Amino acid sequence: MTWDFRALSILISIILLLLERGSFTYSDQSDVDCLRSIVDSFEDPFNNLKSWNFNNNTEGFICKFKGVECWKLDENRVLNIQMSNMGLKGKFPLGVAGCLSLTGLDLSNNMIYGNIPNNISRLLRYVTALDLSSNQLSGEIPMDFADCTYLNVLELDNNQLTGQIPAQIGMLFRLRSFTVTKNRLSGPVPQFNSSAIPAESYANNAGLCGNPLPLCRENTHIAVIVGAAVGGVTVAALAICIGFMFFLRKPFISHKVLRNKKEEDPLCNKWAKSIKDAKGIKARNIYILLEFLLLKIGIGATKGLAWLYHSCNPHIIHRNISSSCILLNLHYEPKISDSGLTSLMNPIGAHLGTFVNGKFGDVGYVPPEPILY
Repeated sequence: MTWDFRALSILISIILLLLERGSFTYSDQSDVDCLRSIVDSFEDPFNNLKSWNFNNNTEGFICKFKGVECWKLDENRVLNIQMSNMGLKGKFPLGVAGCLSLTGLDLSNNMIYGNIPNNISRLLRYVTALDLSSNQLSGEIPMDFADCTYLNVLELDNNQLTGQIPAQIGMLFRLRSFTVTKNRLSGPVPQFNSSAIPAESYANNAGLCGNPLPLCRENTHIAVIVGAAVGGVTVAALAICIGFMFFLRKPFISHKVLRNKKEEDPLCNKWAKSIKDAKGIKARNIYILLEFLLLKIGIGATKGLAWLYHSCNPHIIHRNISSSCILLNLHYEPKISDSGLTSLMNPIGAHLGTFVNGKFGDVGYVPPEPILY
């Protein structure tokens, strides 16, 4: 029994050794393929990668490549890749995912263009330092960066990145250095719980806001929606005024038509009677007076709509503007109606859609009738 137990132990040790050796062999080959794909991804006008000769099959031969650092000199397992300022041109090398033990990647000061891959966390599983600064990267910063949980350093400055910085990046509790200077970013910056990122890290991004930068006034997307809505309402008001102008240019109804409409149209008959009684007023004078006031009414209504949005608190967009909503006082000054009730109601209530509480697909004033009935 003793010999059987020893033989079994030796057999198990041999099997484990073979399995371990096989895993190292697979890992080594994967790292070699990783570096080969990187060479294939870039144009190398200055021949900085000329030393990357893959015809050598000895252990640790890739560790002698320029910019490559291995875990051990006699193992083909890549620890860091330093390719800064090599004049390389191309897109982000997706084959870097084959470097299974990679912890550092520096591709700064090159001519790398295109978007940062959306699956960046699966390409760089264990990377602690990533430097992509001073390139020509464009598009938005991927939200997938939030899954790069080992990141300590993330440098994205001096590129052409746009959009917002994903708020989820603030959840990277190991992150100590984060810079996005000299891009085209906008919106609120992430709030980091584990470290304090200084304002200098966001410099030269005119649209960024939030601590440690100046406070954000309102969400960028909401501002775009509100701006479009205000513009639409203003155009609608002007269109109504122009419609009035064309309507008033039509000839007035003749007395013959009024007689024919006398019995079937009491409203028209009433208008004819009022014109007849007002002997000192001619229709031509009324027409000139209304046309003269038309521009004043249009400008006043537009100012009223602008006040509702810019000065009223909360901001209100009058989405149901029509001629019946524009009233005139004794001095023929226009007043906007059907919006004052909004200040007396709970903003979370039925008729007032605010920036946060939109219930009808957009924001602004909603008449109470659709809610009450």
